[in-house]
Amino acid sequence: MARQRFKVQGTDSFFGRLVYDRIVPEDHFFRTLNRIIPWERFTKKLVQYYRGRARVGRPPYDPALLLKMLLVAYLYDLSERQVEEMARFNLPVKYFLGLGADELPPDHSTLTAFKRRLLDNGRLDAFEELLVEIVSLAGEQGIEFGTLQVVDSVHTVADVNVEKDDKRRRDGKPPRDPGAQWGVKHSRRMKDAEGKSITQKVYFYGYKGHVSLNARTGLITSAMVTPGNAHDGRQFPSVFDRDLALGLPVEIVAADRAYDDTRNHYMLKVRGVHSAIRLNDYRTEKKDKSKAGWVAMKAKPEYIRGQRERYKIGRRVPHRRRWLRSGERQGSVRHVASRCHATHQTGRPRPPLEIRDTRCPTVRLPHRLRGVVERLFQIGDEILRVLDAHRVANQALRYTQGLAFLCGALHVTCSGRGTRYGIYRAEICG
Repeated sequence: MARQRFKVQGTDSFFGRLVYDRIVPEDHFFRTLNRIIPWERFTKKLVQYYRGRARVGRPPYDPALLLKMLLVAYLYDLSERQVEEMARFNLPVKYFLGLGADELPPDHSTLTAFKRRLLDNGRLDAFEELLVEIVSLAGEQGIEFGTLQVVDSVHTVADVNVEKDDKRRRDGKPPRDPGAQWGVKHSRRMKDAEGKSITQKVYFYGYKGHVSLNARTGLITSAMVTPGNAHDGRQFPSVFDRDLALGLPVEIVAADRAYDDTRNHYMLKVRGVHSAIRLNDYRTEKKDKSKAGWVAMKAKPEYIRGQRERYKIGRRVPHRRRWLRSGERQGSVRHVASRCHATHQTGRPRPPLEIRDTRCPTVRLPHRLRGVVERLFQIGDEILRVLDAHRVANQALRYTQGLAFLCGALHVTCSGRGTRYGIYRAEICG
């Protein structure tokens, strides 16, 4: 059998090594990242999705190199075109990728083909295997997982013009994205025309990502994708089983009210795990004796601890997501700029920009200030990224977190002319 062959990189050449030794310090972020993570393990995982297994045909780029480029794009919030340019002129990034100082990086289209190859040949299993590998790597690096897991879901809007898609269906044509479904994002209280309080549901068209996070490490340990109409509570057992399969020391599981299902509480009790799923009010406010068990459950220290730490998953997995295409850049999630994605797609005017901060009420800005404010946010994020990139405290944890978020961020949505690929960014908290 022929041996595996990849494109030869120039890092080990005299010229390349000399430049890096003089320019890139030993304690640099990317040097440390190369030392901590055995990237060759990802090569073995990913090469199986190549048609010739890198044994026949022209030698491809090492898949670990392409994974590194996607990680750089994630850490610095760059599009594929932007990360190509950064890898061409930034010496520390060149060193991290294993390129010679005068060597050109892979083209941005190579990154698109890489993601397409993983999806076409491995489907979502490819990304799930990567996540399992990252969790195993974290344990080998000495990261100790805590006993509390937090489960939540995040919605992702499909890259589909809903109005045009409805017209296609009426004409007897298939939908652009067959896997996407309508789902409820949340409910809100509002006043009707007569001034009465009513509850209105906010819907989205797309998918749900169900994730589990270890509260102690802040590391995502399990993830699965379902259509947008999937009920959160019904997916809870599958997410929980994936955590157990990893050998995590799970003793408490916390979640929001969407997972408050008697079957979920019973399943956790049978398996010897404390339930910290937030209870709906009707369980403890009803006027019969059956509420005593639920009241006692709310008083348990495990339940109180779970509710106290449940917010951590909101930091790691923000609920505002938008598909990115090649050449686009994701907006900041540190300051939430609220946009109406469906309204923008249908060509109607965008609503005024909303800026939300936990320390002040919502502020609405006129359209003429939108560009100025968004640019200020971008400058602030760039400064924060530079500062974060040079922080080396708790390195193994931060780096495996970045890889886990990258793996959870690779998603696809199908369109009529092919498949569009995107990567979204989640905030890394220090």
